[in-house]
Amino acid sequence: MSDDLGNIDLNILIALDALLAERSVTRAAERVFVGQPAMSASLARLRSHFGDPLLVRQGRGMTLTPLAESLVRPTQEALAAVQAVMGASRTFDPADGPPRTFTVIASDYAQAVLIWPILRKVEAKSLNIRINVFPAQADFVDQLRRGQCDLLIWPTSLAQNLSGFFSETLFTDEFVVAVDENHPGVGDTITVEEMRRLPFLG
Repeated sequence: MSDDLGNIDLNILIALDALLAERSVTRAAERVFVGQPAMSASLARLRSHFGDPLLVRQGRGMTLTPLAESLVRPTQEALAAVQAVMGASRTFDPADGPPRTFTVIASDYAQAVLIWPILRKVEAKSLNIRINVFPAQADFVDQLRRGQCDLLIWPTSLAQNLSGFFSETLFTDEFVVAVDENHPGVGDTITVEEMRRLPFLG
């Protein structure tokens, strides 16, 4: 294995990650601060290595081949592992370390339940970090791929397009209906139809 790795320029992983995230040679080149010819050459090397086009033209843009889709998560994990190894001697102190900015995409509900309490703690402890919070836009999956978002808080029921990303369940909840025990229109239970008929606060 070591002999095989010795014949591979591991910097090609950076190009691969950018190409998979951006789905564009031009944007991938801009992302890693190289010229477009250099990124085109990297794509040619990657295509030769994998025996697959990886990016194919579709309409005005480009899309990933099935093999390329399967490489998205392993590539991200490989780069994260390299960064962990090379940064092992450094420690991150949120109070005294260099400033760090984290970008979070979350719904209004997630912001109220999770994000705002965290922001209050960050402010109270004078941590040297900044958290930018944005609502989800139509292109939030592309934002994740491009590294423009560090964390997405999203309902698992709506996460069909997120299978290539690491995820973990943060919490579960359920709807609860509270009714005055003397309400004349509701008995021991309430149905959905009764909910529709009666005025209520959401």
